[in-house]
Order: sequence, then structure tokens, then C-alpha cells
Amino acid sequence: MELSKEEISKLIGNAFEKADNISDEIKRQCPPQQCLRFSINREKQPSIFDSKLGGKPYWNTAMPYPTDEKGLPMVLVIQLNMEQCPQLQPLPSKGMIQFFISSDEEIICDGYGCNYDTPNLQTNYRVVYHNEVNYNLDPNTVSQYPTCEELEDYTPVKKECALNVEIDESCINLSCKKFDSLFVAAAKKLYNDDITDPFFNADEYLMKDMPQEFAHKIGPGLFDINPMYNGPEEFNFQMLGFPAFEQCDERDDNSKYDTLLLQIPTLASTEEDNLDDGYLTIWGDCGSMRIFINSNDLKQCSFSDVLYEFQCY
Repeated sequence: MELSKEEISKLIGNAFEKADNISDEIKRQCPPQQCLRFSINREKQPSIFDSKLGGKPYWNTAMPYPTDEKGLPMVLVIQLNMEQCPQLQPLPSKGMIQFFISSDEEIICDGYGCNYDTPNLQTNYRVVYHNEVNYNLDPNTVSQYPTCEELEDYTPVKKECALNVEIDESCINLSCKKFDSLFVAAAKKLYNDDITDPFFNADEYLMKDMPQEFAHKIGPGLFDINPMYNGPEEFNFQMLGFPAFEQCDERDDNSKYDTLLLQIPTLASTEEDNLDDGYLTIWGDCGSMRIFINSNDLKQCSFSDVLYEFQCY
């Protein structure tokens, strides 16, 4: 079917309008949540005291350094100096939160330290919280610890990078469990449409008034500017807020792990990064990792019981 430019423009405009209206209604029913949003700071060379990806960790040598099931020292994936971050409850306002994984190639290649049967078992990964940061610590004391970038062929972080941190809003997205029921209710309320297919596709619904060949040609990329419909991407580098999944949320509806502590997606590199494979971080087939925690544990700065997982496409 041949369509004029005016007809094409009207069809696309109607689809965008419907997407925006349904998004607004979903946000009324499920308001956005505040989060800390991270981005790469290429202007700064981070020290052991800074928020960063990779590199040598801040570490009080009076404490035992984290090791994996083989007794090997772990590598730092990320550390967040909470004194450098905007204050956002219930995150701590001081201290350092760190995430480590095994440095063993076999363990990393088998799931980046995840234990799929018991994902809260911190054997080959570790979440560490230092309630105070000793800025008098000699950086040379951590020189013996391995880093992700030294093992870049198989670790998820390819280069040490400083981080920018800001408070932002995070909205529910199509990968979240509640999204489908909210979408169905919004379509019924706004357009009196009854969506009965339990496996419906939001993009297909939004383009249902388009000729099938035209809708197929455009594809779901039409809505990539709307974070509700476009799925996980680099934007989802955050603490708190709504998680974004490549596959699905595998937590039970009554899971005690009710709060997103950390989410790190695959991050593309630039020419400035001088990396061969095109990525600053990569999780499997361009996926992402998430750590969940109980909200009460987070308020008490207790990080011994968390759920860690990663997914890819």
C-alpha cells in the first residue's frame, strides 16, 4: 500500500500521541521514582577515593580483602563514594559502596560471579560498605590488588573511568512485571480498547492502525525515544528507581529484595577511550547487571544479603 507523506506523518503522529497519552496515564497510576543516575566522566582521572568503574579499589588494609571460592583476590567493578553523590534516601550519605567479582577467568565466563541457584550467595561476588573513608590512606597500599582492566579479555569492565552522578527520575518500563497490567488499564480507560491477549506487544498495539507492511517496516524502533517502551539501554546506569531487564524480572512477587541497589548496563566506548572492542563495560551479549536489596537492610547499611544477577539478549 502506497501512502502519501501526509498520511505517513498522520499515522506516526497518532501513534506517538497514543504512546504519550498511555505513558502519562501509567505514570499517574505508578509515579516515577527518584534515582541516582551515572555517566562517564572522561575529564577526570579517578583516585582510589573517587566514584568510578574499575581500577584499584579503596581498601582499608586492616580488613581482609575479598576473595572468591578459589581463594583468589577479587576485582573491583564499581565503587561509589557516597560523600561525592547527591544525597538520596535511603542510600547512605557517607562512606563507600563497592562491588567486586572473582578475578578467575572460568568463574567470570560462567556468569560474572553470579550463582543462579542461590543468587544471594556472595561467594564469587561481594558487596562491601565502608562506613568511613580514610582519605589519609596511602594509595600505594592497594597496588597489589588486581583490576578488571588488567584482565580485560574476560572481565566486564574494560577501563577505569570516573563517574558523574546526579539525581534523576526513573519510570516503570515494559520489562517490569506491573507494566502490562498498567498498559491494559490505560488503553481501556483512554481508548476503550480491550486488550485480551496475555502476550500482547505494546509496540504492535501502538501501531495497530497502520498498514501491516508499513508498521513492520518501521518496527518498534519508532518509540526508542520513550524510556517506557524502548527497554534497557545506557540510560539505565543507576541506583534506586525501576530496574530494566533484557529478559524478565525473575523475582517472586513477594520477594524481600524490593529495592534496586545498582544497575550497570553495557556501555559503548568512544575513540577517546582507545579500546579495541568498542565497550567500556559489557555483560554477556550486551546485557546488564542488577543488585537488589531489602529496603530495611539498605536503611541500616547492611549489605550482606543481596540478590545479584545479570541478563543479556
